[in-house]
Amino acid sequence: MVAAVLAGALPAAPQEYVLGPGDVVEVTVVGEPQLSGLFTIRPDGRITLPLLGDVVAAGQTSRQLAETLAQALRRYVRNPQVSVNLRQPSPRRQFVYLLGQVARPGAYEYLAGWTVAELLAAAGGPTPKAALRRAVILRRDTAIRVDLEALLVKGNPEANVRLEPGDVLIVAEIDERVHVLGEVARPGYQEWRDGDRVLDVITKAGGLTIKAAPERISILRDDGALTVDLLAFLYRGQVDQNVPVRSGDIIFVPETENRVVVLGQVAKPGSYFFRPGDRVTDLLSAAGGPTPRAALSEVGVIRQNGEPPTIITANLVKFFRDGDTKQNVAVKPGDVIYVPDRPDVNWTAVLAAIREMTVLYLLFR
Repeated sequence: MVAAVLAGALPAAPQEYVLGPGDVVEVTVVGEPQLSGLFTIRPDGRITLPLLGDVVAAGQTSRQLAETLAQALRRYVRNPQVSVNLRQPSPRRQFVYLLGQVARPGAYEYLAGWTVAELLAAAGGPTPKAALRRAVILRRDTAIRVDLEALLVKGNPEANVRLEPGDVLIVAEIDERVHVLGEVARPGYQEWRDGDRVLDVITKAGGLTIKAAPERISILRDDGALTVDLLAFLYRGQVDQNVPVRSGDIIFVPETENRVVVLGQVAKPGSYFFRPGDRVTDLLSAAGGPTPRAALSEVGVIRQNGEPPTIITANLVKFFRDGDTKQNVAVKPGDVIYVPDRPDVNWTAVLAAIREMTVLYLLFR
């Protein structure tokens, strides 16, 4: 039945990466360093090589391109030995990833409409050690349980989850372990012992990272899923939230949504973890402090809880010089702190630039 489902999902041979515009390839001609190097496939699908000039690379696999180049070089080099390796895929190409107990784990180029069955077929199917009922898809900060037994053995089409670019399908192994994923110090399998609870397993995984959201931990198991609030156990003593763990459970610790973006004249612009009570100076310190060009008299806090966003200005010169604590504005999750390089800021232009560059999307996705 498994073979029938996989054959019906994708009858073609296992997928090989097909080169396209924007990909960077390394061409090596043995004994001919002047003919070797890194080449970027242009929008017209071609690369330009010494002696050969323009060669069509798009639409071929690395192996096929190596054969094409070897054939063309025979006019100039005796018995040329050519290899082609993909060094950097085009950022415009999209992938899904398959890990764990499958024949060929790895990255696969996403095809529109792809489902779990098609991805498994491209990867040669699950191994005999696969825990079919405990597969999981990681999609951004969400874990989606997938019952591969229902899909591959029972042929249940409802279990054939449709994939999205960037999805990671993990097929666990059958054993006495617990799989811990997400924001822990050492993600991976941890030994399971009878009596273990959520906090015990997370401690074995090195504890939570600073990005963790312990109030939204998911536990995926054969008979369903549950969400636990470990903060409620740690700070309010709600012992029911530190639930017992079963062998084979998948524990997923998502990333917190409590982030603040710091942009402009700071040492390390970027996205930073928000702690309750944080103020502008706390986030500037996390970002390495202001640069010498920073105009601290008109720091902006852009609050995106409305349309258009609200801009709160903070005069940190007054805060540091005069002790005016009102200037050290309280920050909220989702805020953007912008430190300009001059006091006469055109905030309309700043907002337009941030949106045009899609900075917020890149930092928060």
